[in-house]
Amino acid sequence: MGLKSTTIIPGGVHEFNGVYHPAYMGWYDFVLGYAIIFSFATGGLKLELKDFLFGIIGLFIISTSWISSYQEDRMFILAGLVCFFRFLLVFVFAKAFVRKLGYQTAESILIFVYAIVAASAILWYSLQFGAVQNRMAASAMTPASFGQVSGIMCLVFYTRKYYLALFFSFIFLFLSFSRTSLLLFLILIVVQNRRLIPLNLIKYVVIFVLLTIVGITALQKYGGQETQVVLKSRFSTEEVSHLNGRTDIWTNAIELLKGGQIPLTGVGFDMSPSLIRESNLKFPSSDGVGYSVPPHYHSIVIEYILSLGIFAFVIFFYLISKIWQAFQRNCSPAFFIFAFFTLAQAMDYTIFPPKEIIIFALMLGLAEGQLSCQINSQSQIAEVEKEVENVR
Repeated sequence: MGLKSTTIIPGGVHEFNGVYHPAYMGWYDFVLGYAIIFSFATGGLKLELKDFLFGIIGLFIISTSWISSYQEDRMFILAGLVCFFRFLLVFVFAKAFVRKLGYQTAESILIFVYAIVAASAILWYSLQFGAVQNRMAASAMTPASFGQVSGIMCLVFYTRKYYLALFFSFIFLFLSFSRTSLLLFLILIVVQNRRLIPLNLIKYVVIFVLLTIVGITALQKYGGQETQVVLKSRFSTEEVSHLNGRTDIWTNAIELLKGGQIPLTGVGFDMSPSLIRESNLKFPSSDGVGYSVPPHYHSIVIEYILSLGIFAFVIFFYLISKIWQAFQRNCSPAFFIFAFFTLAQAMDYTIFPPKEIIIFALMLGLAEGQLSCQINSQSQIAEVEKEVENVR
């Protein structure tokens, strides 16, 4: 988490204008993989059968998606497998850790990881402030993905009533200038407090809105020219009206689906860049010179439908069912994590670079672990109550 961008990504900049999303495999993958496998092999953590089946199903889905691929360079298979096992190992580790030590203890790992990411973001921000673009992002992460992670952490801290941590994480969220993450944060705060009297609910929303206004005012006065450019872009009615070009990108994807160009099992896991290249999808660059190529389709829904075909709905069903289960049982922060991740990724697909995969896998694994423990606990209580009732 603390590695600088150039350690993970050659040149420190993501390259997408190819056939597939690169995996950026490195020594850190072997360190992470060995540590997790060792913890299971020595009995420190236990692997459940359903976790093993979860991995088999996932491997089947992405393997099936490659059947229809016509690319001669088969390196996309290695890249896809690296991304898949990055996610799977961390996800299973997080679930097992919750089962062994409880959610709140396991949650400390997530908080520690976020502290490292936030520290790297502060360093990165201080080095580029006023020079490139004044949007906060951790090393080797985009502002959008850092904003999503910060938004989820804001909700975790809110649930735990860690108000000082909530204050600082909200500052990070604000400085990422991720409009989607800010909006989702406020919406989920309202959902969480839906049972409060309107006056208290309004109080929470007003506090965060006032913090945002104060932050914008301060940046306008002291942020310099680059900050003015960012603020102008973030509040541009033209950008908002077409969602920063997303509507054009999504229209292109819909045309591909309508035209029957996408096989039933998709074009291949993480291979949407090949479609973008073939469609010659380009937009005028922000500086007005030349064109920029979108790195992806800005939606996990579109990305996975194009990449995985009909099997993408298995993933969507899993996420939606977890959101509903956590909501029904008032299981926070599991509900926050599943809901924020799904909604944010539906608007801006960011779960493919190394750090993002690991952080989101950790979050989703912890949420799954917490929800599973709560379901099991409630089932046991129901069985005990049933036995007591039978005795009576």
